Amino acid sequence: MLNEEEMKTLLIALYPYNGQGLDAWHDHGAGMTYTAAKVAGCDIDFLDLKTLNNDSELNERIKSYDLVCFGLKSSYYSIGMKVIKYAKAAGAKTMVAGYHVTAAPSQLLENPDIDYIFHGESEITFPQFLKDPSSFPREIFGEKPQNLDDLPFMDRTIYRDYFEPVTGWWYGPNRHKMISVMAARGCPYECGFCQPIEHNHFGRKLRRRSVDSVISEMKWLKDTYNPDCLMIHDDTFLIQPSWIEEFIEKYPQINLPFWASGRADGICKHPDLVKRLVDVGWELISVGFESGSQRILDKMNKGTTVEQNIKAAKIIRDSGAKIYANYMLGLPWETKEDIQATARMADIIAAEMPSWAFFTPYPGCAMGEECIELGWSLLDRNNYNRCPSGEKVKGVDYAYLNSVLKGHRDHFSDIIIPTYNNEQLTIDCLDSIKKYTKEGTYRIIWVDNNSKDTTKVEETIASMNHLLIRMPKNEGFVNAINAGLKASSISTADTICLLNNDTQVSPNWLEKLTSSLYSSKDIGIVGPLTGPPAKDHQYDSQHNIAYRLLYNKSLSLPPWTDLLSFNIQLERQHKGKLGNVEFIAFLCALIKREVIDKVGNLDTRYDMGMWDDLDYCRSAQSIGYKSKVALDTCIIHKGRATFKTIQKTEGFDVQALIKKNKGKLDAKWRNLLHPSPSDVIVVSRAIYSEMGDADGISILTERRLDIMQRYFINSLNNQTDMNFILYMVVGDPDSEATLRIKSLDWGSLNVAYIHTKPVIWTPTENGWETDIGCPEDLVRKISHPMSSIMARLDTDDWVAPGWIAHMNYMANTVKEPRFLINYQIIGQAPNGLLYTFSAPHTKDRTSPFMALVQKEGNKFSPYRLFHLHMGRLFNTIYTIPPFYAFMSVHNNNRYNHIYDVDKFTFIKESVDSSTKSPTVNRISINVNHKTTWRDKIDRLKNKQSGVQS
Repeated sequence: MLNEEEMKTLLIALYPYNGQGLDAWHDHGAGMTYTAAKVAGCDIDFLDLKTLNNDSELNERIKSYDLVCFGLKSSYYSIGMKVIKYAKAAGAKTMVAGYHVTAAPSQLLENPDIDYIFHGESEITFPQFLKDPSSFPREIFGEKPQNLDDLPFMDRTIYRDYFEPVTGWWYGPNRHKMISVMAARGCPYECGFCQPIEHNHFGRKLRRRSVDSVISEMKWLKDTYNPDCLMIHDDTFLIQPSWIEEFIEKYPQINLPFWASGRADGICKHPDLVKRLVDVGWELISVGFESGSQRILDKMNKGTTVEQNIKAAKIIRDSGAKIYANYMLGLPWETKEDIQATARMADIIAAEMPSWAFFTPYPGCAMGEECIELGWSLLDRNNYNRCPSGEKVKGVDYAYLNSVLKGHRDHFSDIIIPTYNNEQLTIDCLDSIKKYTKEGTYRIIWVDNNSKDTTKVEETIASMNHLLIRMPKNEGFVNAINAGLKASSISTADTICLLNNDTQVSPNWLEKLTSSLYSSKDIGIVGPLTGPPAKDHQYDSQHNIAYRLLYNKSLSLPPWTDLLSFNIQLERQHKGKLGNVEFIAFLCALIKREVIDKVGNLDTRYDMGMWDDLDYCRSAQSIGYKSKVALDTCIIHKGRATFKTIQKTEGFDVQALIKKNKGKLDAKWRNLLHPSPSDVIVVSRAIYSEMGDADGISILTERRLDIMQRYFINSLNNQTDMNFILYMVVGDPDSEATLRIKSLDWGSLNVAYIHTKPVIWTPTENGWETDIGCPEDLVRKISHPMSSIMARLDTDDWVAPGWIAHMNYMANTVKEPRFLINYQIIGQAPNGLLYTFSAPHTKDRTSPFMALVQKEGNKFSPYRLFHLHMGRLFNTIYTIPPFYAFMSVHNNNRYNHIYDVDKFTFIKESVDSSTKSPTVNRISINVNHKTTWRDKIDRLKNKQSGVQS
């Protein structure tokens, strides 16, 4: 044993040489042990090992001491053994304390070079040992200080730096000088990756300094060292509400941002305290979210849920604080599904400071000991390291983990299936999902509307990853789906599939729909084709094969034989291809989570169902998300099976529901799409009675549809200002022509349709646009919403990206409250040449491209009069040169003609090859309106050399 009079002690804080980052934070265990011994009058020195650079310096620095001691963490085992070696070589006794003593005392007791093993806390017992070492055995157990206020403040001068490095650890700028404080010891929780070592070291009871003690130390640190931020380095800070209340009251006198940890369950339980703490300085909040898999959280004995994790992150975000998120991967009990769930949860949480760790089977903790006992650990005492690098546990796919950390995500879907009786249909649906959907990529959320008997369904679904929600009564499709969405909101699924129970899916259906959904950022909802071909395809809206063939003549689909053969042919012909659709019917709809988050639940005004899907797709479209049908995927749909059943057995009037909900839909969107006084509206017309192969009155051709898409729709989608509503006046809502127009790709346009009855009229000599019954006349007779800025545009024309912006600018800067903007036109011929209309557009002859600004007085529709005469309604006309509008009239417009004064004009600059002199020629070609347009174009081609003017 050591002699008291000869005692000279060196206490070492273990670090890597020249330690940086986390390896430079203050070791409170070593610091408090030294400070307590020094205050007790012991002869003790302190060595901060990160102040050294190599073994030679350590060997020199350790000489001339009787006792060398240090606290040992498992991850520093090899460093500690090196110190032991040099200490023994210098003739000193050695003492090892710290967490590793608590975790694996046998590893140290078997080492004859270690003279003393010290368990637990040291502030009371270690100074006693130094004063009378002969009275202590080799294995020493420290007495726990019950009142932490009795302990001295830790001496900060013993470390290389007063401040602890925070760059890369604290989110945001201007945080460079952090000092940490310990306010409590012990942790009452039972996490398997920490316990029971924490309990064995500090005890199960949480001991906490008084608020006054903590505030007093913080004031001393601030006055002495002037830090710019603090860390409260406790295992968990947000605990004991009464203590927190007092802290909130007293911390403002410190007036520094601080970093501390909170558990997800505590944050969810005390959101008000979180907000108040943030208001007084809690700037960065550490949370051990750990896993996005409830199964793994339970294995960890974490005592929290995935739902709490996601909710806690939102509470922190709403409070204004930043998140330091701890995640753990690489547990031997994890599946790829568990790993992906954690990655998806991390994506949802979107922490400013995400911190990933690979599970390390440390001795002394339950999960680590289990791995060690089973022979799974790849580590030993010399290489413990929790950083996300290296292999630590047998059977873990670390290559896959690293790919996940680099961004690899396997998509996962919550499939919500509402049911009401029809048990066999549900079983057939589930069996098809089992057979044709990759395991680990989905979960079934079965929402049952109080069916009479679900026994067989329960047997079928038992082997599937599922959640069952039982409704107290038949609350209809919408409420059932919303119950499923609520359950899914706490999951990490990145897609949600709404699926009727009267469907049967096909091979790789979910994989293909997911691929289609993520083929473009602006696609928010996709659905499959449905079969078999049905005469009454209204049940499937625009999904049924029969519908797609009827309303898209250019679409080639294989003949129907059976579902499997049909899908094989679809994949060969249309792999990855998408079709335009007005909306996706919610018989099978795959929706991005981000759409659900922004749009929310289905509108409950549609209660039992019907038109809720069109309503939802419109809502998604209004915020920029398209709906598409996947042309390489087909499923079977039996067609309103539940409605047919309740209609037959319960006397439910399905047609009345359809009519009622259609009225709700129209009323809702009539109100939502009604512009405010300052909105811009554009009114256009596409009134057709039927599809046809050749141009004719009220006949819509495929060529016209193509022109409408390429010129009209695409140019409006490219506007720099998208704050406008497009009102399309179209024909009968159920006509093939109208449905084809609605199925075009309208992109992110805010479109409202106004229906009217097409008229087959006889053109007169006065001109097509003034005839009674012509499309322009029909628009004049209908009512459309009015606004202070209104424009008209034809569906075969193109406008420059700044057209809407120009209207807004003039409306906001021109003093007159009422005026007409008269946009002059550039025409474009089929061969691409541009020409100007020499017939002037003036006040007495206004352009079909016009905008009306009417901030005061009565408002006129841009279709109030024949377009040439609209100038008569305004005292002020602003005529704009042809910068904004192109009229591609001669591609397919039957209603315009060429004026005899129209000219193609060129300026030709060239250099004479012999004289080297430049020449400039202005070339003009008059257009002879007495010949056909095709003749004019041919004539033009033959005279490209032009005539000199």
